[in-house]
Amino acid sequence: MRYYLYGHTPVKLETTTSGSLKVLVFNPKTRSFYPDCTLYPAILFGRGDEIRQIDEAEFRQLTA
Repeated sequence: MRYYLYGHTPVKLETTTSGSLKVLVFNPKTRSFYPDCTLYPAILFGRGDEIRQIDEAEFRQLTA
């Protein structure tokens, strides 16, 4: 699993059993994740300040 910040929003890329990637975005109001495949290109090809890869510890802290 890979973890990112998209702006200020935690996002994780999760490999499915079929080998494809699922983009899951954290919703701070519901404290849950929702799928959003429209962010896939931004996460994989994003540059600059809008996207930053983070480690699991930081991700857990941001989503706790």
